[in-house]
Amino acid sequence: MAATTPITWNEPTTAKAALAGVLDEAGGITVLVRIDIHNPHAKNTWAPYRTARFAPGADGGPDYWYDSTFGIQLHNAVTGWALPE
Repeated sequence: MAATTPITWNEPTTAKAALAGVLDEAGGITVLVRIDIHNPHAKNTWAPYRTARFAPGADGGPDYWYDSTFGIQLHNAVTGWALPE
């Protein structure tokens, strides 16, 4: 069995610059996220790792993180992100 490499989590504040070149035609991208399950924006779904849709904020506005399964906005519950391999 091949050895696995741990995920390197990126800070949420780096997403806009790091993902700018890989956004799809809708202006977003689906990534893996690590969330703070105790944050009110996690909506008590109790899954610390999940896929989420990232969309950069327009005209200097806030960036958006949407849970891919539940469709809720995660706001500041995201503590890290990574591109799926």
